[in-house]
Amino acid sequence: MKLTNKQKQLLQRFNQPDTHLVISRFPKEDRLYDGVATYTQDIVTRFAKKYDDRFVVLAEKVDDQVIEQVDENILVIRAFDEHRFHLFPQILTWLIVFSQINRVYVHSEFCASGGPVLRFLVVPFVGLIRLFGKKITFYAHNVVKNLDGFEGHLGQDPWKLKLFGLGYRWYFRLLSLLVSQFVVLEPSIRQRLQDLVGNKPVLVEPHWIAPVRTRLTKDQARAKLGISLTKRVVVSFGFVTHYKGADFMARFAKWLSGQEKTKRTMVVLAGGESYSLKNKAYYQDYYQQIKQTASDCAQLTLTGFLSEKEVGLWLTAADVVVLPYRNLMGGSGALQQALRFGKPVLFSRPIAVGLGIDEKKLTFAHQFKSLQLTLNAFFEDKTFAKKVCQFSSDYAGRLGVKSLLPKHYREVYAGMSEKEVVGRHETIFFQPVQV
Repeated sequence: MKLTNKQKQLLQRFNQPDTHLVISRFPKEDRLYDGVATYTQDIVTRFAKKYDDRFVVLAEKVDDQVIEQVDENILVIRAFDEHRFHLFPQILTWLIVFSQINRVYVHSEFCASGGPVLRFLVVPFVGLIRLFGKKITFYAHNVVKNLDGFEGHLGQDPWKLKLFGLGYRWYFRLLSLLVSQFVVLEPSIRQRLQDLVGNKPVLVEPHWIAPVRTRLTKDQARAKLGISLTKRVVVSFGFVTHYKGADFMARFAKWLSGQEKTKRTMVVLAGGESYSLKNKAYYQDYYQQIKQTASDCAQLTLTGFLSEKEVGLWLTAADVVVLPYRNLMGGSGALQQALRFGKPVLFSRPIAVGLGIDEKKLTFAHQFKSLQLTLNAFFEDKTFAKKVCQFSSDYAGRLGVKSLLPKHYREVYAGMSEKEVVGRHETIFFQPVQV
């Protein structure tokens, strides 16, 4: 690529030892992105502004523009095609350009759309980065000990899942020989990952909550969406996937529609196709089945992809957010969004266990009747509703941006030596939530 003199000067200004180089997907306006891309955007933007640090982000290509300066401290390079094998030499080429940068931060999902083979090639790729003499921090966004129960999400036969699961465990073991430290979002994820990587430092850095101050009331949001004020609006938020239980909620809404006493309940699947799965045939069938259920069931609304403004509108209109996960791979962006808008949240037991929440009375089993009884209690029992609201409020309080942002920066980005990190990695900084 031929660079202008202005572009060469810009690259030179960012090519400094104290710049942070991040490898991750990164959002571009009006395009569909998963939670990891927006998570990366949030932490990079906040750290660059608050601490005046410089960041170079090597991200996926989205159009013909390659060098994209976000502001004085953030430079995004649209460096690679995440679906093709040459993404790794494409990134390495830019690592040579930024040869003076010492610290590299790899977000595990940057090539997830390319399939398991591309994912495993991350290991030799990280090894090459290490040969450049870089200190590597690896953000492990999704960690499971095995893939049992993820057949519906990954679209694989059980025997293939066992084979992939074996490769997946070796993937983390080999990475642990190459990276300086891992970062995860939850203590429960740390516990799973530590079993795979031995004594390698695993830091727990929960993603913070920055409360949203919306100008709209619930009634005003419903008026904009054309929803009756008498409706009980139950929102399940996030990309429509099997492990998140989207099909469970769709079938639950259909089941509710056959019961006279639940006609006031409106179930909303507030999200669209999964960014990383949308091109896979088995997932397209899965999504079409849910669309058909929504078409046939008046009590179910499937919104499709939502802009940030639309997300806020639906969450403002909601009475309660339900997280019907079958399993939990990593943190929950849907939970983050619900808490940002001050919404009470009801958890399925699998996600409660995955998050370290020890409060069975405020969770539901993955069964229609259990969820119905829990929702009835929320809408009809003021004492129970108060407990749910207080629990959600307390959870949000523990994730306050004012405390977690400086902690995350200090422990991961402020230049602590590997010896200092190893010396304190046994500490779990964020305890499981309990009522």
